[in-house]
Amino acid sequence: ARVTDTMYDEHRVSVQLYRILAELSGSDGRGESVQNAAVLHAIAYMEHHFFEKLTIEQIADQVNLSEYYFSRLFRRCTSMSPHAYLVNLRITMARQLLTVSQKSVERIAEECGFHSTTNFIRSFREHVGCTPKQFRRAAMEEHREENT
Repeated sequence: ARVTDTMYDEHRVSVQLYRILAELSGSDGRGESVQNAAVLHAIAYMEHHFFEKLTIEQIADQVNLSEYYFSRLFRRCTSMSPHAYLVNLRITMARQLLTVSQKSVERIAEECGFHSTTNFIRSFREHVGCTPKQFRRAAMEEHREENT
């Protein structure tokens, strides 16, 4: 996979796939569709507020569920915890910014909701396999190769 392939956005693909599955499973019963709607609403909320300091309690409040029940429901529907989903969303956004902007790593960390550059770099390395600077360097090199 190419580093700078911005047309392929793992997060957006997973959200779309989940929405399709939710639509299909929602037709079986009212309770299941209400649960799916709560998870979809939570995902939409996270997409619009990922850059803020979000807690699982705040997200659960948005869908009128207890933090405990929301976390279990979210994990059952998406196979990941709300926190892991939020971190994946932030990393996806950071990858895009590193590819298309010249903003500093510190600025990108802040804009993507990481409140510590050190935490951002550690999390980025865990998810992507390299540091943000290494990722940007590889993206720039790939872009140069495409233009020659």
